[in-house]
Amino acid sequence: KKLASPAHHQTEMPPKKKSKTSSASDAPSSSTIAKLSHTLSLPEAEVSAMIASRGASGPPSTSSRRGRKDPAEEEKEQSTGVKDCGAWADFMDDEGAEVGVSNIDSAPPPAAASNSAGDGSYIPVASDYDESSALSGFVVQTGTLDWPTVGRTRRAASDTHPLDLASPHALVPSLFGAVRVRMVATSCTSCHCFAVSTEGALYGWGRNEASQLGLPPSPSVATPVALSGPWGTAPVQSVATGKSHSILVTPTAAYATGSNTYGQLSLGSSAAESAEWRKCKSSGADGPLVKVACGESFTVALDATGTLLTCGLSEFGQLGNGETGEYFVTASKIAFQNCDRLTARTVFVRKDASAKDSEPPTNIIGPVKLSSIACGKNHTVAVEAGRSGPSTRRVFTWGAGNYGCLGHRAQKDSYLPRLVSTLEGPQFGPGSAPVSCAAGATCTVVVTEQGHGYYWGKHKVSGEAQMYPILLDFLANNDHILSTADCGTGHVAFCTAASQTVTYGSGPYGELGFGKTGPKSSSQPKFVEAMDGADAGMVKCGYGTTLFLVGGELEEW
Repeated sequence: KKLASPAHHQTEMPPKKKSKTSSASDAPSSSTIAKLSHTLSLPEAEVSAMIASRGASGPPSTSSRRGRKDPAEEEKEQSTGVKDCGAWADFMDDEGAEVGVSNIDSAPPPAAASNSAGDGSYIPVASDYDESSALSGFVVQTGTLDWPTVGRTRRAASDTHPLDLASPHALVPSLFGAVRVRMVATSCTSCHCFAVSTEGALYGWGRNEASQLGLPPSPSVATPVALSGPWGTAPVQSVATGKSHSILVTPTAAYATGSNTYGQLSLGSSAAESAEWRKCKSSGADGPLVKVACGESFTVALDATGTLLTCGLSEFGQLGNGETGEYFVTASKIAFQNCDRLTARTVFVRKDASAKDSEPPTNIIGPVKLSSIACGKNHTVAVEAGRSGPSTRRVFTWGAGNYGCLGHRAQKDSYLPRLVSTLEGPQFGPGSAPVSCAAGATCTVVVTEQGHGYYWGKHKVSGEAQMYPILLDFLANNDHILSTADCGTGHVAFCTAASQTVTYGSGPYGELGFGKTGPKSSSQPKFVEAMDGADAGMVKCGYGTTLFLVGGELEEW
């Protein structure tokens, strides 16, 4: 039985407009505070503090309920001297009340307002949930090794190819030497892969036409080879792949290679591509970058504090900066103002399910820090970082919203990171909060602390799109604890704590792992028998391939 969507607040009538002559000494009733709390999405204590402050300077204007100022507001600031009056002033202005100099006299400023999911300070990303932090094992691959033809040559269901791995195969130690691997990387738009050893050494294989492996251009590199770059002996901490570009981070810097058509390499220039690893530039980071993810032509990163940074293509709102930057090159040609360096994004929004379609999202007050990120073809999903005290973790999505992959119950793009309201409530409290995420071309998955998975979007050719998160009941109802998950171009894969693997979707290249005599597509989840008993600590789905990081010894598998 599928989990019903969480209950939402019933729509309430907004509070009556305040009289323009109301004085600061008029104490509002508890019902008024409750209504304001609901309208502003803030705790009642913080609403009371705002009222007590009488509009004193608080959060910056970027936290306005309307998101950005209009000319009338700027003129009002010039005439009254009032600036950045915070959420209470914004609400009063929306309700038609006057906010003048007399409203912001010598009263002390209120405490910083925040409608966050917890009371404690954010845990540094390096100390928070990390899927690869304690992994050590060997690489197992299913899918094709014929990298140049993926997505370019149509495959019939009956077609076989000598370079297709129809079932999971361990990449023998001779390909990696005697090293153990702690993470693998590929993505739904990628035909190339990386592996990072427990010592931080980098290996790569797959398509290399745009030098996305950091090697001189070539059709492909068939099997893993050791890679080097300007980072020298510094250990690689994280690596990610886009369609034709790659990015990695070390303890002190980030490096990228491949196509740079839209600035996705974060080089601070408009160079079309880079045939070698080059150091990235960033703006607004609070420390070194620690995690990266790539969409088809954009890049997302987190610094050590969990601050979000993005660069690359902005056509569908992938940058999360509130706009696409669309402009006319000529009367018949449109272009987009892309970003050529990783830039901090600090505005997050929410819109409750009870809100009308015409109502714009409201800004979330206070900083939002993240710990897990994943990119689809043109969208991103992120999970909020944990806190030192009791807390929940919120989930945000932005970018292209086709097939409902953003989880906002509509096929609509989002230009700012927006809260997935279905994934909040008592059932997602401490102990069952979201901790990790994955994204396919047009689908999204989130895994909770309990090991439950939630899915939305669409990855199958047939059937309807799932417009909001639903519980993966075929796992939860059979007591399967989900340990890791990922999504590819047309397939998804789940690995459980019981050492079992489930895949379904389209797998013309063998990426489902059902073997030479097994189906190349499945509309229903199926166990991958060849992976029974394999302790897969990580799974990554690429375009035409699936990678597993399996613990234990190769001889035991």
